[in-house]
Amino acid sequence: MQQMLELVEKTLLLVFLFIVANFDIKTKQVSTKLCVIFGIGALVILFISILNGIEISLFSSIGGMLIGILFIVVAKLSAGAIGAGDGMVMAVVGLYVGFERNLEILFIAFLASALVGIILWITRKKKRKETMPFLPFVLTGYLASLI
Repeated sequence: MQQMLELVEKTLLLVFLFIVANFDIKTKQVSTKLCVIFGIGALVILFISILNGIEISLFSSIGGMLIGILFIVVAKLSAGAIGAGDGMVMAVVGLYVGFERNLEILFIAFLASALVGIILWITRKKKRKETMPFLPFVLTGYLASLI
């Protein structure tokens, strides 16, 4: 049962990140409805795990979600330099993967976006103040964390 739940969890998160990353690229927006739907999915998986006696850390999941909430606060304070939608996505990711893995994914995403940003700036394909969608890098961070 535990292996099946882990597979469902990984699949749902991968589908979620793929959808929101593509949406972010095309519109530079995040769907609140998708965040709610996939967030509920994470809560259902947590509930099923508890009912089946599978050892999980609720504190880690809550901590992972708090990373996303902190991201939203920073987004509000940064006057739009960081999108609040990115924080909503990170909160959902945190529910699925927990605190430590969410930090790992976020670190990889920041590193990858910085590298791509520098390359695009050096090659003059983007201006220094021009924004980039962040969620494709979160997807990249998640995929890297699976390896």
